[in-house]
Amino acid sequence: MKYRSALKVAVVLSLFLFSLSHATVLYVHPDSTLNAIQVGLDSCANNDTVLVAPGTYFENIVWPNTQGIDLISEYGRDTTIIDGSNIAKVIILDVGVDSTTIIKGFTITHGNSTIGGGIYCYINNSPTIMKNIITENNASTGGGIYCTQSSPFITDNIISNNTSPAGAGIHCYVYSHAIITNNIITGNINNIDIGGGILVIESSPLISYNTITMNTADEGGGIFCGTTPGCVCAPTIINNTITDNTANEGAGIHCAISSCSPTIDSCIISNNNGDGIFSRDLANPVIHYSNITGNTGYGVINTDSTLTIDALNNWWGDSSGPGGFGPGIGDSVSQWVNYDPWLTSPVGVEGSEDRKQKSGVKKTLTVYPNPFTSVINIRLLGINEQQNYSLKIYNASGRMVKTFTLTTDHYSLTTDVSWNGIDNRGEKVPGGVYFLKFESINYMTMQKLLLIR
Repeated sequence: MKYRSALKVAVVLSLFLFSLSHATVLYVHPDSTLNAIQVGLDSCANNDTVLVAPGTYFENIVWPNTQGIDLISEYGRDTTIIDGSNIAKVIILDVGVDSTTIIKGFTITHGNSTIGGGIYCYINNSPTIMKNIITENNASTGGGIYCTQSSPFITDNIISNNTSPAGAGIHCYVYSHAIITNNIITGNINNIDIGGGILVIESSPLISYNTITMNTADEGGGIFCGTTPGCVCAPTIINNTITDNTANEGAGIHCAISSCSPTIDSCIISNNNGDGIFSRDLANPVIHYSNITGNTGYGVINTDSTLTIDALNNWWGDSSGPGGFGPGIGDSVSQWVNYDPWLTSPVGVEGSEDRKQKSGVKKTLTVYPNPFTSVINIRLLGINEQQNYSLKIYNASGRMVKTFTLTTDHYSLTTDVSWNGIDNRGEKVPGGVYFLKFESINYMTMQKLLLIR
């Protein structure tokens, strides 16, 4: 009886609104009067939270014109499903939300649309999309996630088994400078066109620390980068594992058209069914410090005789260097690929940064507390005061908000600074995701920061 009474009180309290740090939490439960996520979202003011109990919610959600809503599942993505019933997009964001808007902890599935099956971000919509399973969605373009002129922060998701002839997993289209990090992108299928895992068109996203595997496309099984002449496509592809993808051209990565200049650094590009990296039509990727091994086609192929692409300091699977037009027996390179010097032993995703350090001192960057509400402490270890280096903070759209003047304790090789959420103009920045970047001549590392207001 006491248990039932306590449960009843908890449910009653959950059904109503309650105050937490000047924001309201709305609790959605399948068996309550508030049993639809859309109703909960429509009831929000700025910075409110919709907390969703386990269950399957058959909805096609249109995001309200409200900033900073946190849509969060109570017990995680394995128990809380938003099902689009294969009739429309699962979630539409087209009202101009920023990274303080969070979608966290759901299985987002069975979306079906011409553009954007699972999550659709249209013009100046850059939410934080984290810790979700985005699966079995379909669209003519952008099966799992589609963004245009938007820069969402996409992290810690499993993006799997989505289908589309253009960007089955994720599609970044026209000035969509998304941050795509720490995701598993797998089993996405595009049998007839471009971009199995990720498709990037006229955009410059940061693609880092992802596992991109077993995706399929005609061109660009793992990643397709392309643009139209005169438009810039310059994604940063760093510290990813790109394996076991399939394509006719560019099973790992496909780069196409002039002004397409991705930076590919510290990646594992291995065991793909086709070429590791395929470049054509004046595309000009820069490929450094990566393991390029075991691909069934070329490790790197360039079909444009008018330029030579930079593929220096990579491991090709054998200390003798690349095969094909190279001197060794490792993965092959074609003509018009500059591969010399090459690495004589493999590097891992983490080890590649150590290899680039010439000072012999391992550098580490720690931040605490993180998330933070007022001040975050930043410690750099292994800094040589004789080097030129910089420490900067960027917001989720890639705009620099803070630079630091660093002083170094020569004897301990440490640097300590703190940030109170104030930008270079002396103004308070909004809550959300930020990126701390440390860079010197021979080294670069980044850390994600989460500021809670």
